[in-house]
Amino acid sequence: MTTRPDGRDHETLEWFLRLRSAPDDRRLRRAFETWLAGDPARAAAFRRVERAWALTGEVPAAHADRWMGPAANGNRRPTRRRVLAIAGGAAAASVAALAAPSVWVRVRADHRTAVGERSPVTLADGTRVDLDTGTALSVDFTPARRAVALLEGRAFFAVAPDTARPFTVAAGPVSVTAVGTGFDVRLDPDQVAVSVTEGVVSVATGASAAPRAERIAAGERLAIDITRQTAVRAAIDPQAATDWRRGLLSVDGASVASVVEELRRYHPGAILLRDDALAERRVTGVFDLNDPAGALRTLVGPYAGRVWRLTPLVLVVDLA
Repeated sequence: MTTRPDGRDHETLEWFLRLRSAPDDRRLRRAFETWLAGDPARAAAFRRVERAWALTGEVPAAHADRWMGPAANGNRRPTRRRVLAIAGGAAAASVAALAAPSVWVRVRADHRTAVGERSPVTLADGTRVDLDTGTALSVDFTPARRAVALLEGRAFFAVAPDTARPFTVAAGPVSVTAVGTGFDVRLDPDQVAVSVTEGVVSVATGASAAPRAERIAAGERLAIDITRQTAVRAAIDPQAATDWRRGLLSVDGASVASVVEELRRYHPGAILLRDDALAERRVTGVFDLNDPAGALRTLVGPYAGRVWRLTPLVLVVDLA
């Protein structure tokens, strides 16, 4: 059930959004303080709105400076109706959070990319690694082994051949081993996916004491459910599977909701999808990961959808 804000919070919600859109506006701040002093109940109402917004999974305080800049020119201020709809249903709409990298990732990572960033890295053995958005990688090379750990995100490995030192990638409970080949590893909270574009890799899953190993060849993908300890093998188009390396997202019959979920990984704020019927529509196409807002407009335009800004980094998708 979607939660609706209490009628007493209507005016408070508008003050809240106005202050977030223009935090350096001294005149607005003075007007707000005057309004706040006019009724003791208003302070409590404002705190309720702040708590409700925090519950949506909004950006942690450490990143407030990335949200609270002046709105871009040409962005229209949301109407009262839209503000209330979003504030009341934001939790159910699963606002994407701009989560700060955890301390352990910062400590362990030798290479890392920010949200929306992709970066190539060449390791000491000549192996080329393409890091996707929000990715962290640690490297542990010795004379006897080549080991890396994918701590979060996704990476493509073009492995330099070395029969004496197989190349191993650890991603959660999954270990991928290759001598010289090309493959993609993606680590999500509940799944690890390995896609092979060249050669063959061995994928070990399960408890380290008794791992189950499978060989994956070029043109195949293995998706491992971390919780259930199950694996699904599927054929892939090697080029389409790694389109992200060129800043592209290729989909065939995917739901609008699933495409929005993927675009959230490349947007340094949040994307709200506000229409259930629109979320279920199916799409086929290629979208630009370098421009998430433009990709969203291309995605929903054929279905009379629109994209507008709630704050400089919060994009809202709904029907026109």
